[in-house]
Amino acid sequence: MSTDVTPVGQYRELLADLFLSTARWRREKAEQFPDDVRNVRSAVALESAAEYVQDLPDELLRSFLEFDREIYAWRGLAPEELFVSGSEAAGRFRFDRATVAPISRDFDSLIGRIYQELLEGWRETISEGLDQPPASLARLFEEHGVPLWDDDNE
Repeated sequence: MSTDVTPVGQYRELLADLFLSTARWRREKAEQFPDDVRNVRSAVALESAAEYVQDLPDELLRSFLEFDREIYAWRGLAPEELFVSGSEAAGRFRFDRATVAPISRDFDSLIGRIYQELLEGWRETISEGLDQPPASLARLFEEHGVPLWDDDNE
């Protein structure tokens, strides 16, 4: 992995670590269920996703980092908490797909699904009555296609 100590570099490593830790979990499942090839297939794809992350454009990661900084500052959390609990999208990556190796659009889709999950989770938290986010954060939700409130709740 890289030794980039910039915020974008550290963020890149957090994302790669999510994929690698999920791959390790899938390999443990493969040992537990040796007749089920899906776990190994998913683990290999996740390891490839961790490599793919190393070549993501800094601008893309910077936009994710900006979003995370805003939402975590609003909730009083540290940005690195984002990937600690993992992601359903990462856990299911290539699990039910045929043996065709993943390509860049598959990795891009995975990263998009991870952030969609994140946004949906925060949307649920907000809709449960917690304090409203700042307008700049609400705009970021809208830009990513996740309205914070249904039209009838505005």
